[in-house]
Amino acid sequence: MSSREYESLSSFWDQVKYLRMSTESAPEVSSC
Repeated sequence: MSSREYESLSSFWDQVKYLRMSTESAPEVSSC
């Protein structure tokens, strides 16, 4: 895995975690 792919993946998961945190009140959104 290249460093660029790793950076994009980490930023993607940061966005996912932020979205899940901002939508914790919506149970239908929290799907693993």
